[in-house]
Amino acid sequence: PVTINGGMVMPSWYDIYGLDRSSKVDATGIAKSVRRVAALVAQETSPVVLGGFSQGGAVALSAALAADLDNLVGLVAASSYLPLADEYQTPPSRRVPALICHGDSDPVVDPRYGRATRDKLVADLGFDCDFRLFTGLGHAARLDELRVISDFLAARVADLPRGGGAPR
Repeated sequence: PVTINGGMVMPSWYDIYGLDRSSKVDATGIAKSVRRVAALVAQETSPVVLGGFSQGGAVALSAALAADLDNLVGLVAASSYLPLADEYQTPPSRRVPALICHGDSDPVVDPRYGRATRDKLVADLGFDCDFRLFTGLGHAARLDELRVISDFLAARVADLPRGGGAPR
């Protein structure tokens, strides 16, 4: 169940109690989702880019910071944020290129949260992170945003040696 939606049972990576930074955070649910994602990534023999929209982006960001993912080569978060950001004080052993996309008209995840996530990744954790703000975009995806994500993914693939394996 998702508390913010009146306790409605619906697909969700973790519970959401509120939409502002002062709201309670479901650390247990996030950790459970991070473990699930990390287990899936660990099964892959090929390089992986973690990405997601909204909660999915939050879990992707959290997994990239909390789990030891040797085959991670990139990170994408759209209309998202880093929950429990203050808990990440030490750069992870593996920092990968990251892309954060956000609409300037997002009524669900404030665009300032996307910017704050980029700032945390770059200033505190040493990531190479591109932040793109899309004019007029709400809590949704749009073709121009998807093109930016596609270009980012193409660059991650271009960085790989032929036949897969670790990035160059």
